[in-house]
Amino acid sequence: RLTVRKILTKEKLGRFNLKTSQTAPYNVFLSLEYLNNRMETEGKANRLLISNEAQFEDSYLLSVISKNWRLEDSGLKISLTDDKKEWNIESNRVFIDSVIVNAIYKFEDRPSLILTYLANSLEKKEQETPYSFVSAGPFFDGQEMDSKDIIINSWLAEDLDARLGDSLLLKYYSIGPLRQLVENKQWFIVQKVVPLSGRYADRKLMPTLPGLSDAGSCRDWETGIPIDLEKIRDKDEEYWNEWKGTPKAYISYSEGKKIWQNRFGACTLVRLDAAIHDEGQISENLLKYHGPEDLGFQLRNLKQQGLEAAQGGVDFSELFFGMSFFLLIAGLTLLALLFNIHLENRMSQFGTLKALGYSDRLVRRLVLS
Repeated sequence: RLTVRKILTKEKLGRFNLKTSQTAPYNVFLSLEYLNNRMETEGKANRLLISNEAQFEDSYLLSVISKNWRLEDSGLKISLTDDKKEWNIESNRVFIDSVIVNAIYKFEDRPSLILTYLANSLEKKEQETPYSFVSAGPFFDGQEMDSKDIIINSWLAEDLDARLGDSLLLKYYSIGPLRQLVENKQWFIVQKVVPLSGRYADRKLMPTLPGLSDAGSCRDWETGIPIDLEKIRDKDEEYWNEWKGTPKAYISYSEGKKIWQNRFGACTLVRLDAAIHDEGQISENLLKYHGPEDLGFQLRNLKQQGLEAAQGGVDFSELFFGMSFFLLIAGLTLLALLFNIHLENRMSQFGTLKALGYSDRLVRRLVLS
């Protein structure tokens, strides 16, 4: 709860708005330090205002920003795997932008792309395991595999009483029309059961999800998707306490990309061989092959945009001028029609006047008067 300290009028920037709009914004002003503290975004902002008194060129400002750009500004983090054989490249936006993946391909031909997703359930006939992470990536040790093959760990195999060749139904959410969540289904065939050890016991495969990764138990999850907490069993809590978000199943990256790719990206983790690359080299190459403008960072001249918006307004004077003439012409036409009806009704009178010897000119003058 916050206390209202002041109500600002428009003269005191109460209607502060960086967008060109005809409606008054509903503004609430807070301390940046307080908001960053509550949102756990210390030292961050999503917009910078730069005075244009020095009349800097956009290209110069972009060059200054690019020169000081760091991986943290792109939301990227580099860390070693537990066995120290590979480097992890993660994004604080969960999905890694395609721009970043393309930049990685410019200095590494065969990076390991991994996409980890939260499944609503994994089912076999009447048995169901709710809310499990599934990873798509190079987990088949170079074996020939079909797009519908799935590897499951021993915990899931025991929970579903699943064996090689069994069919499992995977249910998951995707974003449908009008940004509505739609539950989709996909069938897979168990190709392998693996123990919960080594590469199949890797907690770092789960992306950092606010409200979920730091949760002490499953019932403390706070995600942006609807979760039925009644489905979570005691054994699910025990798995979370011991293994956190370690995936319970693995599918091919091509299939994972096909069903889970979205406009934010097609992978949640990229791994590079630590024997070939070092952290400094990876960081340098990433900054070399992508910049702030590639991630949507842009400069906008707010004053110029406002002036252009004002100049682009519709001039209604010509419209009203034309409508006025239309009304005048319509009025005159109506008057002529009424006068014509008036003349037709008095034709017998004109005949009488003519018979009495009135000239045409005199009759016309009487009618007009």
